[in-house]
Amino acid sequence: MGRSFIFSESGRWIQPVIMYVQLPPDHGAMPEAANWLYSLVAARDPRSLMVWQRVAGLLHPDEEDFKDTLQGIYYYIDAICQGAERLGSREAASVLLKLHSIPVLRRQTCKTGAQADYFLKRRSMLELAVGRALARSGSKEGYEILSDYLDDSRSLLSRGALLELRRLSGKRYGKSAEVWREWLQLREKSLAPQPLTLSLDIEHNSEEMLRCLDHPQSLA
Repeated sequence: MGRSFIFSESGRWIQPVIMYVQLPPDHGAMPEAANWLYSLVAARDPRSLMVWQRVAGLLHPDEEDFKDTLQGIYYYIDAICQGAERLGSREAASVLLKLHSIPVLRRQTCKTGAQADYFLKRRSMLELAVGRALARSGSKEGYEILSDYLDDSRSLLSRGALLELRRLSGKRYGKSAEVWREWLQLREKSLAPQPLTLSLDIEHNSEEMLRCLDHPQSLA
């Protein structure tokens, strides 16, 4: 991910948009096994569960493992989450909760200030991915993770959490985590799996993909 700046008439550098170089998976960086794991994402096949369970059981990463480009830990976890999102099955919840039990993938929110450490942000992105997948699987834990990121100081993560909550609920509540927790308390027993059906495999304009919550298509 990179940032694009332009020189304004006032003589100041401004940042009009946030640029995205590409969407995952990054076939040039991840291990070959991760390529195969990503191939299961579009299958939406319940038989993928046994593969995800096996992979999740092998993952015990620490902070340094996430910095090792040869291991590619990020991609294994992201592939499982993307697959579970699209499968939308309660049976995937146990695998996802196992991933969320990894200490370096829990409580990764940043509530104040800026976060300069790229690897910490990557871990937060994965925790948010776990939350989205759990919510799509009909698990209240997923909604709780998403709600916790609403007041994250990193706007891309907080807005992403809000967008997902709106898509799942059909509500247009704001970024108040308390409001969403109250909604969840009322709807907890009626939560149902909602497989992700958005077309995310091919992005024709990934260099300038704006996250705009007010756009009419953002809740499609």
